[in-house]
Amino acid sequence: MQNAGQISQQKQQSVKKLLEWKGRNWYGMTKILPYLYLGGLRDANDVEQLREKQIDYIVSIHELSGRIGSTIDDRNILRIHIADVPEANISEYFMETTTFIHRARLAKKSVLVHCIAGVSRSVCTIAAYLITVCDMSYAAALAYIVNKRPCANPNFGFRMQLAKYAGKRSFSEVMMRSQFDNEAFDELKASDKKMLLLNFPSNFPPDAPNESAICVDTKPPSSNTSLKSTADYLKIRLQQLIV
Repeated sequence: MQNAGQISQQKQQSVKKLLEWKGRNWYGMTKILPYLYLGGLRDANDVEQLREKQIDYIVSIHELSGRIGSTIDDRNILRIHIADVPEANISEYFMETTTFIHRARLAKKSVLVHCIAGVSRSVCTIAAYLITVCDMSYAAALAYIVNKRPCANPNFGFRMQLAKYAGKRSFSEVMMRSQFDNEAFDELKASDKKMLLLNFPSNFPPDAPNESAICVDTKPPSSNTSLKSTADYLKIRLQQLIV
């Protein structure tokens, strides 16, 4: 039987390997919207980056334990423990994370949403936020994020949950509005849409005609498909939806 010291050492080695991997594939923080950043574990522990981006709040969504964001008040960190596997129910946290993010942004405070690599869980969480507060479809939200961060690639189970969530986004927005001042909510929403218009055509975001079909079209790439090709494909799909 392993003692506590051996288990602790194994955890440290696992984290070290993850950080070494991240060091070889580091995108750094990606700005999605004003006061909203997406990143990985390394970003959450990068004091210089946290200060540079003026991060005051963190959504930490992964299955590891331990202190992150050493410059951030622990009361300003929302921790969601969930594995990056298709069967994990990430959608049960969408309202909690979206509310947390929006409260920070309304206060003009920057928030970092991160998982391990900034590829799946954090991307899915921010996509749910965009769907809720920016009236975006599943496909449009994911395409927008991929356009900003080409490595974005939520697992297929998370994509299916996003597509289902997008189908009830009107209800989700009503729930959100009940927790905030309507005028402030509308002002930030209008500002965000202006930001989106700088990146996509004037009639963006479109309402997807068939979310389930789009979910199949934008499923995770096969092992021999590059993330860059996937990003280009999603942008082409977005253009097709807008026409």
